[in-house]
This record gives sequence, structure tokens and C-alpha cells, in this order.
Amino acid sequence: MSERFTTVYRRAAKRTLTVGLILPVLITAGCFAATNDSTVHTGAMAAGGLVVIMAIISAAMLWIDWSKRPLLAQSGVLLSFGAKIVVMVVGILLMGPIKDQISPPVFFLTFATGLIALYAAEIVTLARAKTMVVETQPPDMR
Repeated sequence: MSERFTTVYRRAAKRTLTVGLILPVLITAGCFAATNDSTVHTGAMAAGGLVVIMAIISAAMLWIDWSKRPLLAQSGVLLSFGAKIVVMVVGILLMGPIKDQISPPVFFLTFATGLIALYAAEIVTLARAKTMVVETQPPDMR
């Protein structure tokens, strides 16, 4: 059985967005429950915000209907990866001025956990798909 690229990529977008929105909230809630240290809270919220932004960008790239551009169908994952790199670099540069107000270990662990979970959701969903088929005709013309 084969699936269209659009179906597979949109499933990956939904799962990536779900993981990217839920995981940072859970980690930040855990930090708030565990301690009253404001640097821990700020570190978790800053990293969680970056993860949410990366999840939204990733889901947007994967949601595009690649069947309309069959020669570019494989580029969705690469565009998503590139956008995540840009968000990481800009986010870390923006954290420079407030580095005294952030707990570095909490920031790093929250960010790394979120990033690994995003990639895992995206890669596993795309890898578990059946054989993907690019249809050159729109679905309504069959």
C-alpha cells in the first residue's frame, strides 16, 4: 500500500506540532512545581518558547502540499531542519543579555529534550510511512 506525500507529511506535521506544544508545557510546569527559583523558571520558559517556535516552523514546512511540486517533495524536511538551525542560533544569541537570569542547565536540558523529541516525532513518522508516491495529477482529475 502506498501513501501520498501530502498525507505522510501532514501526519508528521500534526505529530511534531503536538509534541512541540505539549512537552515544553509539561517541562515548565514540572520546573514550577519543583522549585521557586526564578532562574529555573526563566530557563525552562525560554527554552520551551524556542521549542514551540521550532515546532510551529517544522509543522508549517511539513504541511505544505508537496504533491503540487513533485520535484521539491523531499525538500520539506531539509527546509524544516534549516529553519530550526536559524531559530536555535537567533534564540541563543537573544539569550545572551539575560544569561544571568537563566539557569543554564535547565535551559539546556529543556531545549535538548524538546529538540530531540521534535526530531524523533518527525523522523519516526516519516520513516514509518509506507512507500510514498508523488502523484503528478491533482486528486480531483482521476
